[in-house]
Amino acid sequence: MIPITPGMSYERMSDTALAANPQLTIELAILPGDIAGVCCPSLDTILIDQRQTDTRKRCALAHELVHYRHGDDTTSGWAGAKAEHRCRRQTALLLVNPAEYAIAEAMYDGDVYRIAAELDVTTQIIHDWQHILREATAQTEQFV
Repeated sequence: MIPITPGMSYERMSDTALAANPQLTIELAILPGDIAGVCCPSLDTILIDQRQTDTRKRCALAHELVHYRHGDDTTSGWAGAKAEHRCRRQTALLLVNPAEYAIAEAMYDGDVYRIAAELDVTTQIIHDWQHILREATAQTEQFV
């Protein structure tokens, strides 16, 4: 398991990941285009685009740590559809506290942008979390 929790800052997340994986290098860099982060497991390296907001950096780091855990090389810009789906799902599960999400959803009447701001994650993470909830609801309804 990746030793990070929803409330961690980018710095704390990085420190915790490095303590758990001493061989790993996490660096801030200027990445091309709109690439938020890349992971190269063969070099034990994760790069995060330094031009992003702190929120985007922490979400990108969590995302790349999931890729690293699974040995996905994202340096070409794409790890494959299955790997990316798995990674996005696991990243949302790492960064969203279910109780805090429920409170934010009720407070902001489902407004994705405000929920994301409240939880200090990107809107993509909220969309992925909502997808997880829809899947869980659909599976539950199958058995009722």
